[in-house]
Amino acid sequence: MDIKIKEEYCKGCEYCIEVCPQEIFQKSKRYNEKGYNVPELNNSKSCTGCKKCELICPEMAITISKEEENKKK
Repeated sequence: MDIKIKEEYCKGCEYCIEVCPQEIFQKSKRYNEKGYNVPELNNSKSCTGCKKCELICPEMAITISKEEENKKK
């Protein structure tokens, strides 16, 4: 899976960390330009593509797609 975090949209709510059954996301020490602590990918290869993180993100800062789809574009 191809997981993208649009850091400029993230407000550091950490819902993605809480909802992911594969623990793909973790807290980071990085901040975006608005001063919010953004998550980082922990083990993206474990992603099953359930899109729970994408659906729960109130800022729509996460997108999940199959790597094959991105190669076709």
